[in-house]
Amino acid sequence: MTEAMKTMEEKILTPEVQGRHLVAKKVQALLESNGWKYDKHEGKENKLVMPFRLTNLTAIVIVTISEEVDAISVKVLMPEECDEKFFLAINDYFARTNYSLRYGAFHIDHDDGELSYRYATQCTMETFDKETIDDYIRICMNTVDKHYPVIERLATGQLTSDEKKRYLIQSKMLVIGVREE
Repeated sequence: MTEAMKTMEEKILTPEVQGRHLVAKKVQALLESNGWKYDKHEGKENKLVMPFRLTNLTAIVIVTISEEVDAISVKVLMPEECDEKFFLAINDYFARTNYSLRYGAFHIDHDDGELSYRYATQCTMETFDKETIDDYIRICMNTVDKHYPVIERLATGQLTSDEKKRYLIQSKMLVIGVREE
């Protein structure tokens, strides 16, 4: 970017927006300092998209710097989609697991079965801390990596006999409950 364009950008952008751009640049520098390759998608939100090889899967990690709410979010997309027949099993596992998590939560998109883990935190230029953001990104990736073998098994219907019994009983109880209403 030429000096004239930089000066014009500084005049057009409000101080808040300039601060958000600086946060995005700091996050990019953090990713680069870790040797992580990313694709940058700019718009209302700056998205930094990284394919990432973990121990149990290759995931897509998306770090989003939101200009509207001064936040950074991390979303880890899992490669496996959940078959609709197994939504009950995966929802049960996510509910039980999310309850014990300190950061973030597992999600399922009920329209297409997409499985993800998400975490968001407030962040401005004044509150940005490189080590903390680095920790958040790593925690998200490690949490998915730790739980993925079970998630993959449930999402593809490879249930144990005890799980099959539990979900059949839960389904029957739901049917009975719906009929009583």
